[in-house]
Amino acid sequence: MRSITITELVTTFRRSLVALTPVADRALLRWHHSEAHDDWDDLVDCLYQVFVRRAVEAGSNDSREVLPLPRYAFEVDSYAPHTWIAVESHDGSRYAFARLLSGDSPFDTVQAVEVDLETGQPGGLVEIPWEEGSFLLYRRFSGGACEIVSEVGPTK
Repeated sequence: MRSITITELVTTFRRSLVALTPVADRALLRWHHSEAHDDWDDLVDCLYQVFVRRAVEAGSNDSREVLPLPRYAFEVDSYAPHTWIAVESHDGSRYAFARLLSGDSPFDTVQAVEVDLETGQPGGLVEIPWEEGSFLLYRRFSGGACEIVSEVGPTK
């Protein structure tokens, strides 16, 4: 099996959301972030679990306990007890991936959170156009260690 980049995982998740918008429209299921229906949120949670979370949480051959990812689109009090996906903008700035928003087209914007890397405390929100970001994983372990990876591989 081959490894897969964090950018590929998030891209697959995004493509699944875009592909489902016409189906949601036909079912009268509101999906735009400002008016999303609870059933759409449930569907998004499932897609995130399948396309992102499981691969990230299973993609480490390290024997240390990997801390879990926060739920998609949920605010956390601190990123210190979590593994988290970072979006890196063209200028090299990194932020915690929060969710995808829709502007001119479905899910064309990444909403992210400033994070103090020393404390894990979240700061302000930023929005990055989809095409201007790439993704990395801040894989955190119990005990406080952290590694930054651009891809995850098959487990042993």
